[in-house]
Amino acid sequence: MSDLNPESMSAPDLLSLGVAALSRREHAEASRCLCLVCEKEPGNVEAWANLGSALEGEKKFTDALRAYQRALALKPEWAEVRNNAGRVCHALGKLDAARTFFEEALRLRPALVEAHNNLGNVLREMERPGDALRHYEAALAAKPDDLAATLNGAVLLQQLGRSGDAAALYRRHLRLAPESLAALHNLALLEEKEGRFSEAAVLYRRMVCLDPERDMDWTNLGRCHFEMDDEKEAMACWQRALKLNPGQPEAHWNRALAWLYAGNFTYGWPEFEWRWKLEPLPIYCVRRWNGEPFEGQSLLIFSEQGLGDTLHFIRYAPWVKERGGRVVVMCQAPLVSLLKGMPGIDEVLPFVQQPPATDWQVPLMSLPWIFKTTVETIPARVPYLATGSGGPALPLDSLARSRIGLAWQGSRMSVSRSCPWDEFSLLLDAPGVQWVSLQKGEAAAPVQTGKWAGKALDWGGRLDDMRMTAQVVDQLDLVITVDTAVAHLAGAMGKPVWILLPRTPMWRWMKGRSDSPWYPTAKLFRQGRSGDWAGVVRQVREALRQAAI
Repeated sequence: MSDLNPESMSAPDLLSLGVAALSRREHAEASRCLCLVCEKEPGNVEAWANLGSALEGEKKFTDALRAYQRALALKPEWAEVRNNAGRVCHALGKLDAARTFFEEALRLRPALVEAHNNLGNVLREMERPGDALRHYEAALAAKPDDLAATLNGAVLLQQLGRSGDAAALYRRHLRLAPESLAALHNLALLEEKEGRFSEAAVLYRRMVCLDPERDMDWTNLGRCHFEMDDEKEAMACWQRALKLNPGQPEAHWNRALAWLYAGNFTYGWPEFEWRWKLEPLPIYCVRRWNGEPFEGQSLLIFSEQGLGDTLHFIRYAPWVKERGGRVVVMCQAPLVSLLKGMPGIDEVLPFVQQPPATDWQVPLMSLPWIFKTTVETIPARVPYLATGSGGPALPLDSLARSRIGLAWQGSRMSVSRSCPWDEFSLLLDAPGVQWVSLQKGEAAAPVQTGKWAGKALDWGGRLDDMRMTAQVVDQLDLVITVDTAVAHLAGAMGKPVWILLPRTPMWRWMKGRSDSPWYPTAKLFRQGRSGDWAGVVRQVREALRQAAI
């Protein structure tokens, strides 16, 4: 337009130029032309509507909203413009106004696909997922191949836990848009969560073929190969990720877990410190302890992650004590009474309290690295936890030759480590055993009601903390459990413990072992293939028969 005199051009010509520029996504040029049209013909509704689109393209959302409102003042029944006005309100964070515009657009045109989709987005942001899903479904009913609705609907279904429906919708989206990185990524995560690692790997591989520079996709692909027992390919993927982004903590963290799982502690522990790039290191005092002597000073050890992690690594407290003065441990509240009086610990505090001022601090799970632990030098002497006096007494069963404690489900965060009760309960057929349930929470329901009621003493709900749990475990001959805090507790007490593990368990159980260098009294039972808990239970039943426990 630089060679033309805008003042000499007619409004229709300027409108044509503006619409043409808009079609070429030359938003600034379109805005200039259309502004002139609106000045020359303030009643030109088409000019105001297109000006709103041009300004929206420039991300001038407030000005775009004014232009759309001028168009609507001239033509209130224009559903598409109401939808556009709602879209810029959404961009401005005005959710209520956006919702109103979209609802008005749908009253005018009930099958307007974009308005249904946009209203679904707003309702999802307003934490009304059910209403949002209804609008995505309405959009898909009107236009089954709509790209936005298939993707947004799939994302919402995934968030609602409807994995199968979400996967089907992602696949529909990918048939329409095979190179949609968002759909490939989300479907891969869903497949991975469901334990379908080979399917997830195919999707991640498609992503790195589309864009080889996406370092996180290389990391995710490596994780799938690791789960499929292809450590060499996993390491190659993580190396590729780190070549693209040397500071990516996820790749370092995954390498750490793989090395520790393989027993390569020399490489594993230093990489394990990258966990503090994934989440900030708590700061309770200025100086972090790295193993130096601290005679006459104080040191705070603080727990990380779950109860089992604390029980696993608290064995290092006496080694810390040998280096110096006062040792304070801050841990999860259920562990406080159990850890009080443990050798090497002077004071135990729960996380809810403000810790006292100390000269040094150290994360508990950094201690193996500080002490340069190898598989051969693990401090594996047990017991290192004692129950103390008192505690509940289990009733005697004169007909039972042994007492065995049970736990079959971990926390909500460890679904893959939990064994379904229908399969785990087959153990209860073993004769001559007094079974004691240590299971807490809703998972304990099967031993309280139904056909299994009375088959096991239900003690899980009576155990207020881990010290009381330890006092019950101390009266048992054996504990059979999945990978839970109970497994670590029994191991730390030197009790025989049989641990049921998934196909690829936590790194600490290491690869291919039926024993544990961390817990001399532990025996490990591993899945032969992913999800095969029935096979693990068969192994345990046979071991019970042979041991005549």
